[in-house]
Amino acid sequence: MVASHEELFEIALTEALFQGTGVSEQVARAQGSTLWWELNSIAAPGAEVSFEAAERFRNSFLDTATGPALDRLVTDRYNTVRQAATAAIAELEFTRAGSVGDLTIPAGTSVQTEDQTIRFETDRALEIPDGSAVGTVRATSTALGADQRVEADTLIELSGGTIEEGLEVTNPERSAGGNDRETDGELRARVRGIYANARRGTVSALVQGALEVDQVRTAAAYEKLDLYGCPAGAATVVIADQAGNSNSALEAEVEESLEEWRAAGVPVEVVGGVRTERTIAVRVVFESGTSSEAALLNVRRAIVAFVNRISPRSEDTVEDAIASAKSILTPGLVETAVRTVPRVVGVEVDQPAATEVPEIGEVIRTSLGRVSAT
Repeated sequence: MVASHEELFEIALTEALFQGTGVSEQVARAQGSTLWWELNSIAAPGAEVSFEAAERFRNSFLDTATGPALDRLVTDRYNTVRQAATAAIAELEFTRAGSVGDLTIPAGTSVQTEDQTIRFETDRALEIPDGSAVGTVRATSTALGADQRVEADTLIELSGGTIEEGLEVTNPERSAGGNDRETDGELRARVRGIYANARRGTVSALVQGALEVDQVRTAAAYEKLDLYGCPAGAATVVIADQAGNSNSALEAEVEESLEEWRAAGVPVEVVGGVRTERTIAVRVVFESGTSSEAALLNVRRAIVAFVNRISPRSEDTVEDAIASAKSILTPGLVETAVRTVPRVVGVEVDQPAATEVPEIGEVIRTSLGRVSAT
């Protein structure tokens, strides 16, 4: 607890009167008196020291540290750093008008959306040999963040000039991996698994390994079972970015990363999570006089933040999914999110009315447009 300036002033005054200074309490409390100045000169630095001590104590724990203090904590204790905003990645398909002669599409070739707001560049040179008309190559967005995501067949313009007459380009799959900077909650959840999964080769370690890929923000894993319910010697990892999306390029990156995490001799299949949108509605009671449109917006933002940390479902049965509680949406989760907003004293969750369980491989997500708060 932080001792305020006023509290420390009262303590100092009580001590001064107890020691018999010969000055009355009325004089000591008179603003501008000598003793008033002396007592305030004691209380002011004391309050500052009390505040700094409380801040340092709060910032020494994973659950309570925030912002730069949390960054310092995880770097010191877990030897890791907060994931920065990431670029989106996509597979580009180039199609020639003909197939005569070799064609080289240089690394760094720029492709953009029709409205020219998002641009990707090829990661390497693409060689389309004589006799072939089509080639694919991975590309990365030139900017970072969630606003760099694109849907399939939207990267359709070459923005760096003509390479060959009649050459066309598109992205057969939507992009994946365009994430905003890792939030405090996401960082805490990730680092909690570092020591627990240091031995690797386990199901939870595969999840941790997938999360170490910058573009991945949620992951789940499960063992494949035979007809008798026994482990069949293989595992599957389901991955998604911050939006709940994935594509073949991101899956390939995770497969490469998991070579250092899987058990020897045990193949691991990586599949992309399928985003499934949910609508959420709540009624909120605030402390008297504190309800406002801004407060309701904070409620909606809190709900989106909590729901969008749900993992893809990996459990074989609905009962197992409910028991693990990692991939399901419940009224209780929504209520917990709402109660993190200051001055909330009551909440009624209208949607979801009951526990919602996604299909295997699906990941539940929502957005501000799907969340209502009144």
